[in-house]
Amino acid sequence: MLTLMSALLLASSQAPKPWASPAVPVEKPNEYVGFVNRLGAENAGIFARKDRLTLLAHGKDNPFILPDWLRLIFVRDDAADLWVAQATMKDWDRVFFTYTLKQDGKTTRPVYYGSRAPRAPKSAEGLLGSLQTTAFPSKELGESREITVYLPPGGGTKLNAVYMADGQSCEAFAKVLEPLILAKRVAPTAIVGLFHGLYKGDGAKYDFAQDFRAREYLKIADPERFESHLRFVTEEVIPWAEPKFGLASGAAHRALFGFSNGGAFALVASAERPEIFGSVLPYSIAVYDRDELRKTVEGKRLPRYWLAAGTLESFVQATGEAETILKGGHARVQFDRYVAGHDSALWQMAFAQALPKVFPAR
Repeated sequence: MLTLMSALLLASSQAPKPWASPAVPVEKPNEYVGFVNRLGAENAGIFARKDRLTLLAHGKDNPFILPDWLRLIFVRDDAADLWVAQATMKDWDRVFFTYTLKQDGKTTRPVYYGSRAPRAPKSAEGLLGSLQTTAFPSKELGESREITVYLPPGGGTKLNAVYMADGQSCEAFAKVLEPLILAKRVAPTAIVGLFHGLYKGDGAKYDFAQDFRAREYLKIADPERFESHLRFVTEEVIPWAEPKFGLASGAAHRALFGFSNGGAFALVASAERPEIFGSVLPYSIAVYDRDELRKTVEGKRLPRYWLAAGTLESFVQATGEAETILKGGHARVQFDRYVAGHDSALWQMAFAQALPKVFPAR
């Protein structure tokens, strides 16, 4: 088992070049007065004009917590009781990102959308379908692991199924999927949300050996635990879930989905077991061994891949490399790039845009 740092170093040695955010902070913000009146009753706002993004907030404390790619210098304008920050970059009109606001004792996580950014997918306020969570006793993992299953309204059998890494997020993606099913854009489809392994350390100091999410999703770091988790999915969960929940069998009715570390798992697992899944959705792919992946895909009949990543995250490089390797193995690949970072808003957007193609309604 490699340490996580060793795995990162190996992966970075295979990467084309270091990634740097294109957003450049402005040390002395200017020309922002015209935006103040647009705040209205709101105490904070984000405004774009050409190549400049301006963030404004009233109050004693700066309420913004921003994504890593957007590292800004906030300046206090005491006369206007205002916090101000600016950054320059092209494509502000196409950007979207989640940020955090802490104001008046409340914390919210809004999403900013530029004027030409794709709009957020429709999300159900309440699900008409069902969510069922089960503690599944796994021999492969040597422990019970929670699984949340979403079943669409109307029930039925022979449902398509998306097997999802980081299944703790199953409900959020079910809320994006259900409107597509009700609009008859996607065939009736279930989600089998596989919870990730926990961090079992004491928290005093990070210990990779106790990080079971990383160990199970990143083959480059712990091949044995990765293979155990892969068998958990393919030899334990799928044979259990299909008869229990009325899911159709066969690769054509199964998709594997993951993001970040889960994206790396979806990529490598599907290359190792291409007969299991007909479609694979690896988003914002984390670390993997590129040389090993090239060897793994050689001579195999691979599933269809739907990749996605943001141009404002370092993971876009690993995802782009995966596209090249998969196409070298004669896989059919679509790679959608968004002007976004490492962001759940991106993953939900890409999921909503891919599913009508993965499991189209008939």
